[in-house]
Amino acid sequence: MPSFVDPFRRIEPAHRRTFQPVHRSSAVAGGWEEGWFRAPPLSTGAFLQALKKFELAGRKPGRVNGPIGWLAIELAELLLNMAKQFRSRLWPSQAWLARKLKRSKSAVVAALARLRDLGVLEWVRRLVPVAGERGVRGPRVKQTTNVYRFALPRAIARLVKGPPARKATPTEVANQLRVLAERAEAHAKGVAKINAALERGRRRGSADGGRNASQTERLNPSLKVESLAARFARGGAD
Repeated sequence: MPSFVDPFRRIEPAHRRTFQPVHRSSAVAGGWEEGWFRAPPLSTGAFLQALKKFELAGRKPGRVNGPIGWLAIELAELLLNMAKQFRSRLWPSQAWLARKLKRSKSAVVAALARLRDLGVLEWVRRLVPVAGERGVRGPRVKQTTNVYRFALPRAIARLVKGPPARKATPTEVANQLRVLAERAEAHAKGVAKINAALERGRRRGSADGGRNASQTERLNPSLKVESLAARFARGGAD
């Protein structure tokens, strides 16, 4: 768990304050980020598709951007790819994100705020201790990069999962059962036809075999097929 700076801490006197530009409720960096991180709830493609659907659904006529903004979607794509590549190490600086997207830092900060307000992105501010001057009392810290993680708000989750399934009426259920019964009957008739064709083939094969044996006996009388009784009698005589 991150250790936060106590906001109710007694204000230090002017001669003991370090006047470091540190945000309130900042956590001391180190050791807790990987446990706090949560993997994106969807794949990168599905998550971006849901964001684009939400953007187009909420965009007003004649406007370029909707409730999210296309820059925020580009930023979300960049962070999603980073989360996939670096897993729990998702703490880029705002200046680095601005250089990567080729946008101003203020535009990136505004896009991050929109993602946070929609519940898509969460972050925790962090600070790190620095070596203080000799003879100056009190901790000396400085602000460092935020650590981020993704979430899936209900408004966007509905776009991914789709509308709830409608319960079928009794008439629709009866029609579905009738169609299934017709399909089962057609299948049974097809199986019966196949079995009848196989049986006719077996009978035709046995009849052809008998005719072939008779023709062989007429052409070569010496090659008569002996019966089982004759073979047994001959074996007994031998």
